[in-house]
Amino acid sequence: MAQILQQNSTVSVCIPSYNHSRYIKDNLVAIFSQTHQPLELIVIDDGSTDNSPEIIKEVLSECPFEAKLIVRENRGLPVTINQGLEMARGEFFAIIASDDIWLPDFLKYRVSQLQKRPEAVLAYGHCYIIDDENNIVGATSDWADYEDGNVRDMLIKKYPPLAVTVLYRKAALEIQKWNPEVFVEDYELFLRLCTLGEFAFDPEKLSGYRIHSTNISRQTESIVKGKIQAFQLNAKILGLSSQELLEVVAKVNWGSSDFLLNSKQRFKAIKLTLQNSHAKIPITKKLQQYLKLLLPNKIIQAKHKIIKRKSNAINGRDIKDLIIQQLGGKKNYNLDQRLSVTHQDS
Repeated sequence: MAQILQQNSTVSVCIPSYNHSRYIKDNLVAIFSQTHQPLELIVIDDGSTDNSPEIIKEVLSECPFEAKLIVRENRGLPVTINQGLEMARGEFFAIIASDDIWLPDFLKYRVSQLQKRPEAVLAYGHCYIIDDENNIVGATSDWADYEDGNVRDMLIKKYPPLAVTVLYRKAALEIQKWNPEVFVEDYELFLRLCTLGEFAFDPEKLSGYRIHSTNISRQTESIVKGKIQAFQLNAKILGLSSQELLEVVAKVNWGSSDFLLNSKQRFKAIKLTLQNSHAKIPITKKLQQYLKLLLPNKIIQAKHKIIKRKSNAINGRDIKDLIIQQLGGKKNYNLDQRLSVTHQDS
């Protein structure tokens, strides 16, 4: 884990809130409990149809630092994040989805990473994967081989960071903001940011990324299309030739076939695999994929259940227990607060 430096840098935290009334309280309390407290918290409710705004207003009454709540009509995630960025006054900027969660030392270590690495445009790391009930069901370290420094090849060939693990240097975001015209806004931004500087990596797990049980297959297809769009938009600045771009697209499609198969969409998985059989994938992985396509869905699902049970045996905890443990069993926020609530009609 990164060596801790003096905490003299300021952080602005933005929560783009949308229909997560079930999770937003835990999300906020985890931010209040940071051992490196933010300069400010900006919560923008993007047209929620549940009672998220009411819950947020109530919980923010216990915020120990400056907080602002904006409630307005839906404008989409990238526009919402960019609005928060324009309001931010900190040297560093963090966004966290309203259903995700940070462990108490998240900001402490991310700030230290960026203090030590002036050439880094962001700091990131591994995180826990949590379900609808806050149970830890895995971690990015189970499958992602993240890298430190120049991450161009990692972003093209492997995996992007998850946004819940990232702290940005605001100066970099003043050059490259979120693009409201793309679907995978974080991934597309990472592709542009990697041309500006390094990504500072810490292998510790300091946050929780929530995976919901609904709409996984539909989201997978949309994400695949969004990743291809992101590469097409940024091929020039990434230095990708036309042939290299075709190979990248083939790899993205090949990788998505596995998700479709796990989602019981065998026909789509077979079709996508055959269409992209020319992708430069190690022969052992290709053979494994072909074998999986031939196996009955029941066998595949049984295998995943076994893997999940093993993961739960290793992790198997409510992530809130880790937060309480790191805080010594106590909340570290008080009732002092400064809250401004703004309703925007346009």
